[in-house]
Amino acid sequence: MPKMNGYEVAGKVRSRKCGTPILMLTAKSGLEDRITGLNSGADYYLTKPFDTRELLACINALLRRQGTQVDEVAYGNTSLDLSSGMLV
Repeated sequence: MPKMNGYEVAGKVRSRKCGTPILMLTAKSGLEDRITGLNSGADYYLTKPFDTRELLACINALLRRQGTQVDEVAYGNTSLDLSSGMLV
């Protein structure tokens, strides 16, 4: 990211008391990286490479904590059907 790294973005989101779940997807897999990510405000830290089933399980776990059933996640013109794991 050009101006801020993921740790800074998560910290800024959390400093604004925003409860949106944060899932960090990164190639940084060292222990200190994971600790920094979680301490900066991430709810989950998933390192590459990862299995799609693990990603879906993480998303479902984060959404479960939000309290309502969510069947689809969308961003722009892309949506993810969580029950099938298919991009639509």
